[in-house]
Amino acid sequence: MAKKIEQNLIFREKTFNIDETGFINGDITCELHGIPDSGTVIHAFVELQSKGKVCLISDVTKRFLTKADNQIYMSVFGQLDGNALPDSYQIHYSLSRHVDSVRAEPKLPSNMGSSQFTTPAKTLLGRSKWNASGGNKVKSLLVHNRDGEFSISSVIELGKNWDRTNVVARYNMNDINAYLFETYNSPIIFLSDHFVEGSETLFCDFLFFKAEQWRELPLSTELIIDRVQ
Repeated sequence: MAKKIEQNLIFREKTFNIDETGFINGDITCELHGIPDSGTVIHAFVELQSKGKVCLISDVTKRFLTKADNQIYMSVFGQLDGNALPDSYQIHYSLSRHVDSVRAEPKLPSNMGSSQFTTPAKTLLGRSKWNASGGNKVKSLLVHNRDGEFSISSVIELGKNWDRTNVVARYNMNDINAYLFETYNSPIIFLSDHFVEGSETLFCDFLFFKAEQWRELPLSTELIIDRVQ
């Protein structure tokens, strides 16, 4: 059994300021250490407190992190009552564990403006070669040739844990061409209009991640807020 790698979220830097109307703006940068080769999906948000009570919460930031790109940036802003100036903050986050991956090599359209539709090949037992564990599967791929650039659309069916599944689509083994999808209304999802430079071959990697429990960094009282005009 492979040894589980401990992943640690490390605080790096922060800036907070408030104007004369009571509008506060804050930015926080953290790094995730111990990222496996498959990468990690992270969800995180910032909670500001005043005298032990929550006074402002940021939106949830979502990112696909790799060993080469391991930073997450969070922003929190809003209008505050003058009597509720924050004196502390806390970062809440959830990591998603890599479950499985599918690599598909679709057929490519040869002519400008044309498209090519590909469905998965079958094994000798009749099972799709684009199936992953957990009931996740890639159903089909459509590649459109737009003046030498490929536009890629795909249909994906998620398993029974679809509401806790994050999907990362990556093309030609390049993290720059990586797209994260994490919120769905049904187990059938349609990913459309992903653009990749034209090439003789196209590798489409679909990585499936399962969201784990939320955790938090220790409450920090080291909060300095600059006043701006």
